[in-house]
Amino acid sequence: MGSKHTDQHAWLPEQDSRFIERVVGYDEYCECLRNLEQLVRLSNQSQLKAIDEYIQMKDEYVVYTNLARRFETKPSKLSEPRLSPNDDFARRGLPWVMALARVEVGAMLAGFSSVKRPMLAVNPTAIERNAYRELLLDGMRTHYLHLYQDVGYEKLNIGPNRTPRQLAYIRRLHMMEEFADAFESLGAREVLTPQPFQEFRSCCREVEQGCEELVTEICDRVRNNQRRDVAEVTYNDYGMTAPCPYVAQVIRLRLYHGDKLHILPAKPNSPRTLPARGTPPTTPTKPQPASQNQPVRTGGAKPTGVK
Repeated sequence: MGSKHTDQHAWLPEQDSRFIERVVGYDEYCECLRNLEQLVRLSNQSQLKAIDEYIQMKDEYVVYTNLARRFETKPSKLSEPRLSPNDDFARRGLPWVMALARVEVGAMLAGFSSVKRPMLAVNPTAIERNAYRELLLDGMRTHYLHLYQDVGYEKLNIGPNRTPRQLAYIRRLHMMEEFADAFESLGAREVLTPQPFQEFRSCCREVEQGCEELVTEICDRVRNNQRRDVAEVTYNDYGMTAPCPYVAQVIRLRLYHGDKLHILPAKPNSPRTLPARGTPPTTPTKPQPASQNQPVRTGGAKPTGVK
């Protein structure tokens, strides 16, 4: 009796390419991190030393730090110092590669998942803890400084159809909160003296206040429009600019249970009496238009053309 062969095809509908890029990027960094962690577990000290030396020789594995310097109008107490007069902030070695992959995975979890404290959900191994901590601080500073040079952020409350733009900035502010939270939890006081630490906390308060104000305004607008389903307001209407599920959950709870809920639980010694959004930041002295061609990494990746 003969057999019959049947071909079946599944056609995927055309999608915004950015959705696919997110999935591919997340999978690539997760796979990279998974393999590197297994490599560390299975290797002895002499083998790890040989692997680290090999990675240091390869330019494609260089990780650049202090990306925030591109947006500094003047040095501040939080500015990353050079290790030597000729330091180009190029870091080499296995710990830096692992830390970079970990920052990228954590940043994607912060923006597109309901995982709480995502930067700590991908906690670093002992060999990369210092590198991970440095990339967290640099990632937070880079986004913070760039944000206050972003004309779009200054004009969020101007014009019609503001909600899509505000949701996009909520996602970014929330990610910055997570960077700062993880950095502080991993020992910010171990690497920052009292004055830089106070400047760091000042930046955190401005970010928290900015996120708080945007969430409150969106909730007010939803109430005024008598639209109670936050899922309808965010994901169905705005798609790519919707906040991460964790932030959406906070908005939903606030709509039903009042305005006493915050994006993140208040930390000790972190008062909520904060300056209004638009207050000049600690380092930039004047908001300036940001070039549309200037890439800002999600976490610690090297932007094109930056050394």
